Amino acid sequence: MMNFAKVSLLLAPAFLSGCAVLRGGPPPYSPLEARYSGTYEGVLRGLTGESAARLVLDVSEKDGSAAGVLTNLRSNKSYTFSGEFIPVGEGGSLSAQLFEKGNRHAANLTANLGLSGGAAQVQGQVRTVLLGQELMDFDLTLRRVQPQRAEQIGLPVTAPSVTAPGAPTLRPVWP
Repeated sequence: MMNFAKVSLLLAPAFLSGCAVLRGGPPPYSPLEARYSGTYEGVLRGLTGESAARLVLDVSEKDGSAAGVLTNLRSNKSYTFSGEFIPVGEGGSLSAQLFEKGNRHAANLTANLGLSGGAAQVQGQVRTVLLGQELMDFDLTLRRVQPQRAEQIGLPVTAPSVTAPGAPTLRPVWP
C-alpha cells in the first residue's frame, strides 16, 4: 500500500501535465471563423418571387471548407451543403453544392461573406440544378442573427444564491 502511494505521488505531475496539454492549444475558432459561423436570415429573390431564407453556416479557415443547411422558409425545403471557403481580407468567398434529401444535387451556391454595418452578411447567388444543368438564379442576401444578451430579454444577470449543506454560499455571475 505504501508503494502505491509513492508511485501515485511520483506519477501525479505527469497526469496533471497531460491534463494541461489537453486543455491548452489554440481556441476552437479563429476570429474569422467565429465572426462568420452562425445562423443567418434574409431573402432569396428570383424569377418565382421572393422567399424568406435561413442559413446555418460553419466555416473553417484552416481547412478552407464550409458546411451547413440552407432553408427556404416559404417552401419549407432544406438543403445541406459542403464546399469551399476562401478567406479574403476580413471576409471570404464561399462556393458549395446544395443537396436535397441528402443525395440529390439541387443547386449551387456562390457567395461573399463580409461585414455590413458591423454585422456579418452573406451575399451571393443560388443556381438551381436539373439534370446537371443550372436553370434559375436566385439572389441571396442574408444577415447574421445575433443572439440577444441576457439583460436585453429580461433575464437576471446574476443567479440566486446556491447553498449546499456544510458549504459556503455561492453566487454565480453570468457574463
